[in-house]
Amino acid sequence: MTDPTADDDDPDAELVARLRRGDRDAFAALVRRWDGPLLRIAARVTGDVHEAEEVRQAVLVRLLRAPGAIREPARLAGWLRRAAVNEAIAAVRGRSRREKAAGRIRARAAALAATGPDPADALAALDESARLAAALRSFEPDERALLSLRFDEGLTFAEIADAMDAPASTVKSRVARLVARLRILLADDPDG
Repeated sequence: MTDPTADDDDPDAELVARLRRGDRDAFAALVRRWDGPLLRIAARVTGDVHEAEEVRQAVLVRLLRAPGAIREPARLAGWLRRAAVNEAIAAVRGRSRREKAAGRIRARAAALAATGPDPADALAALDESARLAAALRSFEPDERALLSLRFDEGLTFAEIADAMDAPASTVKSRVARLVARLRILLADDPDG
């Protein structure tokens, strides 16, 4: 995954400055740049596409209502990622058992609907995805967030540290432990 802030001239900082002056076009540009990354982070942490959409919307509304909350416009990427992770963790903690079951059913239905024409390939991919999803459910939301930022978003340890407000060395060691634990869980799966 590419980082929307990879440009040398940091267009996000300029867009935040314009947003602070009330420029709605700047907000629209930020939404276009960050819509996908925020949704991916939230979806991985919550495990539910619909809940992830609500998380993404909440983060973007917070940005629109209080652009001054971003003390350093050049650090927008970290602010948005941290807000998405925190909002997603709060959503997971507040969800009932029944809502969890409904989310898993919706995710499986979406995966089945989005599969290619070969049913055997679709079932194999769904099985792999289900095994990984089942293993990830045993992790805490903040642990899923770390793994998502590293592997789904392709962030460096320094970028994750910024998003999670933690030292890079801590992030690196936690990710290593989580990957080792995930390998054990997947290896212990009798179907795998």
